[in-house]
Amino acid sequence: MRLSFVPDSLRLSPTSAQHARAAEAGEPGCTPARPTSPVRAPVRFSRALLAGLLTAALLSVLNLALPRLGKSIANSLPASWIRDASQQMSDSAARPHAGLPVEAASASPQQADFEQLQARFGALSAPEAGAPPYRLVLSREPSTTARLMSLPSGDIILNERFLTSVPDPSARIALLCVELGHLQLRHALRNAVDRKLLRLSAATLLGNEPGSINALGAGLALADYTPEQLLAADRYAEQMLLANDFAPDLLIRALDQAPDNTSPAQFQPAAAQHRQYLAQRIEALRAEH
Repeated sequence: MRLSFVPDSLRLSPTSAQHARAAEAGEPGCTPARPTSPVRAPVRFSRALLAGLLTAALLSVLNLALPRLGKSIANSLPASWIRDASQQMSDSAARPHAGLPVEAASASPQQADFEQLQARFGALSAPEAGAPPYRLVLSREPSTTARLMSLPSGDIILNERFLTSVPDPSARIALLCVELGHLQLRHALRNAVDRKLLRLSAATLLGNEPGSINALGAGLALADYTPEQLLAADRYAEQMLLANDFAPDLLIRALDQAPDNTSPAQFQPAAAQHRQYLAQRIEALRAEH
């Protein structure tokens, strides 16, 4: 008969063995031993994970709050600040041509052409959405590039090269209506505020008027239009043209003659070419006819 060796650590004491047999037999007062649950260690977040969660939460809050803050600031800026910042933008655009000879207004061959455009555009009726105050300005910068842009002050600036590049008077009207749409929807102002929101907010809170104007002017220099803003201004222009009995397809024909970029950011070295959105704009306008 072979004997098997059982270590002492696995042997049951007599009392424990009797208790186990009694529990199996169902004797009163004896209950089977319950398995011991493993002890769970407390869950601890690492500092890096906690910092990541807090950062994500802060960014989510900022994404919701910043657009509202930007809109609030844009709506509360004094008109004099907007006018001075727009003048800064206009001056900086003309600065590359400073010192170059400029013809007198009476000698400009495009002066009479501009005055006719001014009178015809001023006689138009506003669409149902209304129209903002504006002023047409002819720039005589000796540039070979057609320029057209609107500034938050209400100035719609075009140069003589624009008049020669877009000879059709009706197409000129259509493109001016687009710029009026950007003014009505305050695209340049909102984009300028968003570009320099922190700097502008700090200067405004401190009551620093020159700092606020400089921040807004710096924002205007970067205030390019988004594809959505371009289409919104197109729709405004189309409503205005239809309200004045122009041909329904006039805007579509005029867009092909428009300068590559009519936003205040057109003077940046890497200014976007809005012509890349031309097909999308035309397709959207045709779909809405």
